[in-house]
Amino acid sequence: MIGRWLRPPAAAACVAAAVAGVGALAQPSDGLELALVGLDGRVDVLGAVPPTVFAPRVSPDGREAVFETIDQDDEGTSARLWVAELGDLDARRPLPPAGGPINWAALWTTDGDGIVFVVSGPSRPDTLFRQSAEGGADGEPLLAARSAESWTPDGRYLTYL
Repeated sequence: MIGRWLRPPAAAACVAAAVAGVGALAQPSDGLELALVGLDGRVDVLGAVPPTVFAPRVSPDGREAVFETIDQDDEGTSARLWVAELGDLDARRPLPPAGGPINWAALWTTDGDGIVFVVSGPSRPDTLFRQSAEGGADGEPLLAARSAESWTPDGRYLTYL
């Protein structure tokens, strides 16, 4: 079993306690490293990601990750989803925003072709959307919900809050 974690670069001596191989440390201004950590403690650093990255999720085939970045400006807070090959995080590509300024809390579909995520905004209820992992057109709204949690083992049902 492999867990995912983020750690500050050049801070290998400062390791947070992790449950089941998953952990996150404080975000330094120079960015984070996305890493896989085996249950034996071996760390495989995949590369650097921006310091505003949250919630990386590895695709079912283990080749890509989806993550969100949080940005604040004079107009408020926005969140964007990105997809990157694990072997080339610098070539990450943004997914088109869907339905509102905050696209976050992504979860891969079981076939790895799509992503389910929450869209939030100041004048709308939180809504689950589905979008192709390749990007393309706006996502498709599914239902009002706060988060996508997991898929049933057969991939037919999504648990959500």
